[in-house]
Amino acid sequence: MLLQLNIKNFALIDELSIEFKPNMTVLTGETGAGKSIIIDTLDLVLGGRADIDSVRLGAEKCEISAVFDLSSLNDAKNWLENNELAGEDTSECILRRSITSVGKTRSTINGNPVTLQQARELGGFLVNIHGQHEHQFLLKSDKQRDVLDLFAQNNQLCNDVKNAFLELNQARSEAKALQEAALDREAKLDFLRHQIKEFKDLVLEEGEVEALLVELKELGAAQQVLERCHAVLSLLSGSEEVVGLSKGLHDAKVHLEKILPFANKLKTALEFIDAARQNVGSIEEEIRSYLSSTNLSPERLHFVENRLGLIHDLARKHRIIPEKLLERQVALIEELELLENAKKRLEISQEYLQKLNAAYMFLANKLSQSRKDAALKLSKFVTEKMQILGMPSGEFSVQFKENPEPSQFGLEQVEFLVSTNIGQPLLPLAKIVSGGELSRISLALQVITAANNASSTLIFDEVDVGIGGKTAEIVGQLLAELGKQRQILCITHLPQVAVHGSEHLQVEKKVEDDTVSVHIASLNKDQRTQEIARMLGGINITAKTLAHAKEMLSGKN
Repeated sequence: MLLQLNIKNFALIDELSIEFKPNMTVLTGETGAGKSIIIDTLDLVLGGRADIDSVRLGAEKCEISAVFDLSSLNDAKNWLENNELAGEDTSECILRRSITSVGKTRSTINGNPVTLQQARELGGFLVNIHGQHEHQFLLKSDKQRDVLDLFAQNNQLCNDVKNAFLELNQARSEAKALQEAALDREAKLDFLRHQIKEFKDLVLEEGEVEALLVELKELGAAQQVLERCHAVLSLLSGSEEVVGLSKGLHDAKVHLEKILPFANKLKTALEFIDAARQNVGSIEEEIRSYLSSTNLSPERLHFVENRLGLIHDLARKHRIIPEKLLERQVALIEELELLENAKKRLEISQEYLQKLNAAYMFLANKLSQSRKDAALKLSKFVTEKMQILGMPSGEFSVQFKENPEPSQFGLEQVEFLVSTNIGQPLLPLAKIVSGGELSRISLALQVITAANNASSTLIFDEVDVGIGGKTAEIVGQLLAELGKQRQILCITHLPQVAVHGSEHLQVEKKVEDDTVSVHIASLNKDQRTQEIARMLGGINITAKTLAHAKEMLSGKN
């Protein structure tokens, strides 16, 4: 049940706090006064779409919070616990929503940040809104099916059927893919084996392409590499024409050793010469090792070029870069294994498909039976309501048509049939009723199905449009009766409906200091009489109008 709604800087509202009570609360006011403010703000706090127009002009952000009593809402409590969002007091829940003037939005549940999807999910357990255009949606077949399922309390069963169908559909797609793979299976197997043989004949190793490219670069400069390396060795070791660096360092060491007894300070220089001789030896070793381990022959160059040619040819064949060849080889082997096992997998898939189909049909038939049982009751109840809502010869019935193919919604289509006059045959709702008749039938369905709605708070937004007189009085009675089971918030223009509320809120638009703002006030007995009189007589309220208003209110609550 909605306990409190707090609004700050929303649209024309500066700051407003509204407390709500059980049973039926009516909201009234002049056209354009802002009666829809309750619906708009609740929609936002429960995860509805927001825009910067929601923020009051001149304000940085708007803030909305709603407090709910969860005492009788076990589904909402379970949802909060499963999502780790329950507060310290599990019998209450606080939802908040803020929207800045630049469009940033934030939602919380019991102080915990949540996504809008989470707010919407929880909102489904808390509030259900019946709009003034609900009757137009009622002409659609899927909406009629939803109404019947709501009345039958088929929510869980509908979800089970949908999930079973989606699982079945996925299995069908997989089985179809396996069947298609089985076509021309032998030809595909031969082709795959041929492709894999080409890879195996190539015997490509990990990193080989990169290594060959580096080697090719070296081999391309082989002559220059050899000449330079030998030139360096000649400089280090010497030749017939040149005294090498090693020989020069050796001679230098001999000279220094002879004079060292007379020039001890040259000992460090001698040590440097020893270190230099060791480094020269290391350089020679590195160069000779490179020359002995590297094949810089023309034959090796020919081999590398030919090897890279074979690799590039295979890469072009598969339209990939050479570095991806090993990945392609693995993919081909996996594809071959999949195709070789396709027959067995197809058999397993068909068995699995049969099990899923049986499970779906079991649930779908169960849903069909539930719908048929509920259809008889719904037809009886709506017929009764039609007859007291100004259609004394009215009759309502639910018809089923088998779907051409099973679907996620079950095995049948649902269609509402009505007869509004004596002797008139039952015909589809869309073909027979006038606007006023459709409004009354829609209202009857909303009142009947609302009793089975999991939400504890039901909002009726001007659903009595197009109704008046005695029928309006009956509508008020129906909503008041429903209010004994659920919290009802009813926005109405009809005094015949408004007098049935156990609480009465008046919405006014006021201008103060050139600023327009919306105010909502709870009316006492005298104020309520004045408001009902306004609804009856307009601007000029006479004593007769007041007396009529008092008479309408007497004994209603």
